[in-house]
Amino acid sequence: MANTAFMQHEKKTYAMHEQDFPFHIKIDRTKRDFDIKSIGHDNFDGQLKHNVSAHPRSDRRSGDLMAFGYKIDL
Repeated sequence: MANTAFMQHEKKTYAMHEQDFPFHIKIDRTKRDFDIKSIGHDNFDGQLKHNVSAHPRSDRRSGDLMAFGYKIDL
């Protein structure tokens, strides 16, 4: 379950969790209520090979998203 942090990048909203890929969600808002829709895990067109930190940062100049990641082979 992705519930550690939320972030926005390139007009998409993600729910983040340390042990998984970012989970893309869509939030539809009206004046009275809102709805959260699950889109699915995002590996950024194959750029991610394993899970990443739940607290990525965006470079203010380039707009690039940066996150630490790790893969544990048992």
